Amino acid sequence: MQNVQNVTNVEVITTITYLFFVYLILALLVERVVEVLVAFFNYLEFKFKWYEFWNRKAEAYRARYDRLYGYHGPGGERMKKLLSWLLWKSIAERPYEGGKEAVSANLIRLNYLRLSTRITAFLLSAGLVLWQHEQLDIAIIVDAVKVSLPEALRSVFVSVTKVITESPFFKGVLTAAAITIGSEPLHELISRIEKVLKSKSQSASAKAEGGAA
Repeated sequence: MQNVQNVTNVEVITTITYLFFVYLILALLVERVVEVLVAFFNYLEFKFKWYEFWNRKAEAYRARYDRLYGYHGPGGERMKKLLSWLLWKSIAERPYEGGKEAVSANLIRLNYLRLSTRITAFLLSAGLVLWQHEQLDIAIIVDAVKVSLPEALRSVFVSVTKVITESPFFKGVLTAAAITIGSEPLHELISRIEKVLKSKSQSASAKAEGGAA
């Protein structure tokens, strides 16, 4: 029983580590490609003076905010609070420490770039998943994690992940999302999973040795 348990845990650790290593490599690849695209965009922006576009965008957002903030219909106060939290915080910043918040073309540009790079990274990841969907099947990781769980939790885990494992669409989306989140979060996740599984393996070995004694 001890040998079977140890072999199972080693297989689980090996499977998860291998798959996440592949995810990690692909995440690094996607990050580098996105960085190259951003650098190329910065070059074009400088060459063609696209900063004027962001200035016009800032003026448009300011006018839109003023119109929405002046709303006095039903739920007007709630609308103002929501705008203050969502819209204003996404377009305004302090030009210097202790200064008054003002609409910032630079912040608007930064937020647009953040959103664009995330979308681009997800599309690149989705392309990789479509190309190597068999090797990147997240259902394999789900099955490996299931083996590592206690018997009491396995049925609950299976019922929760059933939609994912049976739907090619959800599997593809989640696999692409796992690559998109980036190399650092993936590395942390790999480390945590390995620690949990190794702890379970050591605990099982200690119990088996204690029972044999």
